Amino acid sequence: MQFRFTIFSLLLTACCAAFASEAPNVVIILADDLGYGDVGANNPDSKIPTPAMDRVAAEGMRFTDGHSPSAVCTPTRYALLTGRYCWRTRLKRGVLWGIDPSLIDPKRSTIASVLQRKGYRTACVGKWHLGIDFRDKNGKLLKNQPHYQKKPDSVPIDYSKPVGNSPLACDGERFYVNFANGGGAHTTALSRAGKIVWQTKVTDYVVHQAYGSSPAVYKDLLLVTADNKKAGVVAALNRETGEIVWKVKRPQKPNYPSPIVLQVAGREQLVLAGCDLVTSLDPATGKKLWEIPGATTECVTTTVTDGTHVFSSGGWPKNHVSAVRADGSGKIAWRNNVRVYVPSMIVRDGYLYGIADAGIAYC
Repeated sequence: MQFRFTIFSLLLTACCAAFASEAPNVVIILADDLGYGDVGANNPDSKIPTPAMDRVAAEGMRFTDGHSPSAVCTPTRYALLTGRYCWRTRLKRGVLWGIDPSLIDPKRSTIASVLQRKGYRTACVGKWHLGIDFRDKNGKLLKNQPHYQKKPDSVPIDYSKPVGNSPLACDGERFYVNFANGGGAHTTALSRAGKIVWQTKVTDYVVHQAYGSSPAVYKDLLLVTADNKKAGVVAALNRETGEIVWKVKRPQKPNYPSPIVLQVAGREQLVLAGCDLVTSLDPATGKKLWEIPGATTECVTTTVTDGTHVFSSGGWPKNHVSAVRADGSGKIAWRNNVRVYVPSMIVRDGYLYGIADAGIAYC
């Protein structure tokens, strides 16, 4: 009950503020494996310096009587978004797996839907872990089976059926989504009514841990990455037809970041980190602008920039954060061995902010 009251207070505060002439931005950060007492604002005796979080706490509002409903991912996310205990759903313990259907009833209000009713545009960035609705050739909703974990390519997903209740890329006309199935990486375009417009197999694909890359809209193209141990590629598809406009081979190594186009060093660059490389391509043509050895094999985060450098991070087999000059010189300005493997970093006012997988915030 205490947790639900905290969420209600947060929603009430945000929604009342929305009636002001200029509604404030609302940013909610959910950090896995971070204890209440790890943040200095909550605990003067904390062993971990958290100056950025302490500043946010000092300049904003603090809710100090909230309690996490669970010690693991899915139930915590469900409760934060809906204000309900997860055990009121079909999930009584543990977490969802890759083929589990959506846990949130489409008719249930969430933080996002409440804010949308007040004129906000909302988005989720990063880990979802609340289920996606896949269907087989008979239209039956798929549920996780033990053998799916051992043989991911055996999952009988029918890509001619709409994919429901998942975070997708959108250009205002169509939704775009990537999935690995049947030994390949596929990209699908859906109309706003949920009908398949086109579907393209981008490359052969061998699942290592999962397929983590989302597509990115760039002008009249859709950019897709599919790094894997068999036939890794980065490609650009025509948004109208799904036709592959250009495709560049990548090393045969597992890797997970989504493509991103950055305005850096005086031009637009499609920057890729991972596979033991930091690579820059012309997003319009796929032409290699520059490439250097660096990063590590497996990365997850979105690369960010300060306009001069690109900042990459990864966590297997080596931990690292690095600053690379994006002018083609190949110069690495600095590098350290902090493990920022999963959370993406932020650049603001000359500072690089990151949260290590250990739950420690760095600046």
